[in-house]
Amino acid sequence: MNGLAAWLRHPLVLPGLGMLLGISGILTIASSAFLREEPLYHAGRQLLFLLAGLLIYLSIARIPFRKIMELLPCIAGAGFLLLAGLPLAGMTVNGMRGWYDLGVVQFQPSEVIRGIILLWLASLAGENGYQDAREAAFFWLWSFAALGLILMQPDFGTGSVYAATVLLLFYLGNGSLRWLAGIFSGGVLALGVLILKRPYVLRRFAAFWDPGADPEGAGWHIRQFFLTVAHGGWFGAKMGNSWWSGAYLPLAHNDSAYAVIAETLGLLGGAVLSAGLALLCLVLGLRALAPERTLLERLYLGGAALMIAVQSLVHIGVNVGMLPPTGLTLPFFSYGGSAMIGIWLMLGIAGAMEQEKKDER
Repeated sequence: MNGLAAWLRHPLVLPGLGMLLGISGILTIASSAFLREEPLYHAGRQLLFLLAGLLIYLSIARIPFRKIMELLPCIAGAGFLLLAGLPLAGMTVNGMRGWYDLGVVQFQPSEVIRGIILLWLASLAGENGYQDAREAAFFWLWSFAALGLILMQPDFGTGSVYAATVLLLFYLGNGSLRWLAGIFSGGVLALGVLILKRPYVLRRFAAFWDPGADPEGAGWHIRQFFLTVAHGGWFGAKMGNSWWSGAYLPLAHNDSAYAVIAETLGLLGGAVLSAGLALLCLVLGLRALAPERTLLERLYLGGAALMIAVQSLVHIGVNVGMLPPTGLTLPFFSYGGSAMIGIWLMLGIAGAMEQEKKDER
C-alpha cells in the first residue's frame, strides 16, 4: 500500500499519463485526416497545444497552492466575466456563440476555466461540507451562474458535464439530499421544457431511438457512428485504412474522436485507450482519499476525476450509439487548443496541491 501511495504521489504520474494520452490523441487526429489534402495540419497543431498544455501544467504545479487560493477570487471572477462577455463579444461556430477570436487562435472559455470553476465551488464548502444552508445556497448560486452562461451559448454538451459534476460534487461535500433531490427534479423538468422548445433537440432524440427514420437528416450522424465502429471490428482497420471516418464521419477529429479510435484500433484498442483515461481518473480519485487531505482538496480532486470521467463516458456513449448525439469532445483525444489547455490547467492545480504536501513532509 505504501508503494502504491508513493507511486500516486510521484510528480511524473499526472504529466506522464497526460502526455501518453495526448500523443495517442495526435495519432487519432492524424488517422481521421489521412484522406485530406493536408492530413497532418490538425495533428501538427494539436502537438503544439499538447506541448503548451504541458508547459502550463509544469508552471502551475510549481506555484504554492496557498498562493493559488489567495488569488482564486480574482481568477474565478475573471473566468465568470469571460463567460458573461460571450453574448456581446463572442464569435459563433456551428451555431454556438462560445469562442473569442484572438486572431491566431480561437479561445473557448468554458473549456479553459473548468478547473478554476471547480476549485471555486470546492472552496465554498465549510468545515463539514455544504451542510449549512448559507453555504449550500452560495454553492448553487454560483453553479447556476456558470451553467446558465454555458447554456446561453448554447453548449448543451459542456453544460451536461458541468451539471453532472456539480450534482456529484454537492453529494461528495455532504450536501443535503433534500437539496439534491429538489435540484435534480428541477433539472429534469428544465430538460423536458428545453426539448419541447427546441425542435432540433427533439429531432436528435427521435433520431437516437430510430436512426433509420431520417437517414439523411437527423439520423445521419448516428448511422455513421455505427458504420465507422463496425468497419473497425475487434482489432481495427489500422492507420491509413480508416477510410470511413476520413470520408463520411462528421467532425471526425473532434466530436467523433472515439469512433475514429474504434475504426483504427478496433474495440479492443479503444478499450485500452479508455483504460488510460480511467487510470488518470483513478489516480486523481485515490489522491483525494489520502488521509491528510483537507475537505477542499478532496472535493477538488474528486470533482476533477468526475468531470473527466463524465465527459469521457458521454463522448464514448454518443460515439457507440448508446446516447443521443451531442457536441462533446474526448479529453486528450479530440482536436482543440482550449480543451487541451483546460485539462492541463485542471491537472496543474492538482499538481500544486501535491507539491505543497510534499514540501510539508
